[in-house]
Amino acid sequence: MKAIRAVLFVFLSATNLTFTGIALAQEKTSSQLQADLVGSWMVTVTGDSKLRVLKVMNASQRSEGTISLDAIFGLAGEKENAVNPEVTQTAQGRKLFFTSKSGAIVVAIQQPDGSFVGTYEMKGSTKGVKLAKVAADELVAIGDSAREARAASLFVTPAGDVPLSCAAFSGKWAGNWSQGGVGMAWLSVAEVNAQCIAKIAYLDSDKTPTRFENVQIKDGVLEWLCNKSTAGTCVLKHQGNELWASYSNPSGGSNSAVFKKVR
Repeated sequence: MKAIRAVLFVFLSATNLTFTGIALAQEKTSSQLQADLVGSWMVTVTGDSKLRVLKVMNASQRSEGTISLDAIFGLAGEKENAVNPEVTQTAQGRKLFFTSKSGAIVVAIQQPDGSFVGTYEMKGSTKGVKLAKVAADELVAIGDSAREARAASLFVTPAGDVPLSCAAFSGKWAGNWSQGGVGMAWLSVAEVNAQCIAKIAYLDSDKTPTRFENVQIKDGVLEWLCNKSTAGTCVLKHQGNELWASYSNPSGGSNSAVFKKVR
């Protein structure tokens, strides 16, 4: 009987050590996954000056050989969208795969230095891609630089044949409406041609515009429908280095602001 109890004790002790070893191995594997994959990855596409970012918040072992990532993806300095990347183990190493909201397909193999290198396919066009991990402070600087570069690329310096009274509207302007709690507004005049047609964007936030409309500058006055909900019209005229603005709508509403050039 004592011999049986001794054998059972040895068996149970060995089993417990085995389970403990497995648990420790799983914990180590999970920690390694977090260290290797969680963080911000700068995504560089060959021949494309736009920088993209993949931010991985969590990595979990979904099944043997497959890792699921909780992540967001988008242009550096802009809003990112949720994606569902997977990492699988292949003969070449870890393979990363995901599809962006816009339909771009990213497939890349992890390199000895920790980066991922592969392909970026979008609308039938395939380019090279590299994903390299970056520190949080570096990512902030990259995002700021990317936003600045995109904003600067929107503006075209007026050509020599553009009348000075029209060319003077070129640039980015910010003004504070004086009444009604409307607050700040931003006017981007990205381009003015020789016929004094201005390509403009009017926003209530200081973000990079993505939509523009063409407005005719007449006799040094920029006038357009700036509030469709109230059929309100904005009228801007130069006063020295500023743009003096007035607003009116058919219901009798009115407002005024002074816009100063910020770019």
